[in-house]
Amino acid sequence: MTKYDLVLYGATGFTGKLVANYLASHPSGGHFSWAIAGRNPKKLTELRASLSGRGDGPGVVVAEASDAASVSSMVTDTRVVITTAGPYSEYHGDTLVGNDELAVLKNHRATTTESFARAACIDLDTGLLRKC
Repeated sequence: MTKYDLVLYGATGFTGKLVANYLASHPSGGHFSWAIAGRNPKKLTELRASLSGRGDGPGVVVAEASDAASVSSMVTDTRVVITTAGPYSEYHGDTLVGNDELAVLKNHRATTTESFARAACIDLDTGLLRKC
């Protein structure tokens, strides 16, 4: 059984904060459990506090994309991972993509505006994100 329906990884960045605010204020917010995730516990706690007063608020998950154990724990605790971590060219998350244990992430597609990073990480035969 999973702890969360959705985990937002990269929640403290610009795009992550936009998504977190959207999720916190969404009318269906009380119908799913969710968490904000990233590598900086202080920033995550501050973001969670800024989202308070809108339902129960999200859980907090500390995970570093280059640390397979923390990513594995994050993925095991959720049904869906949304990642907004970036810039993608610098933090493309080899662990998120390349960890064979994390089958749930193997079939996700890259959605980044950094086309040079996307082109380097998309398998041209399958169109799926691959380890770069």
